[in-house]
Amino acid sequence: MQAAGWEQCQEVSTRFESGEVIFRDLDANEMLLADSLISRPGWYRIRLYATGRDSGVELQEVGDDLVERYLMQLWPEGQERSAMPLHQLD
Repeated sequence: MQAAGWEQCQEVSTRFESGEVIFRDLDANEMLLADSLISRPGWYRIRLYATGRDSGVELQEVGDDLVERYLMQLWPEGQERSAMPLHQLD
């Protein structure tokens, strides 16, 4: 994955006890994806890229293009690894 276009990145390990991990919008209390993000329980690595976090999203008007964006990558791993601290990419 190329980091071009992203401002921040962080990576952590987590263990899911269930094979069902649902992606939800907490504000609207609704599922954003119909299927689980994983197929079986176990250790997973999560990498999160972000950009536009300090761009005043709360000041945007309805219909404005959102500046704040995220990309989450998730993959199985055999065991827990240390978290990678949040770091600036640009």
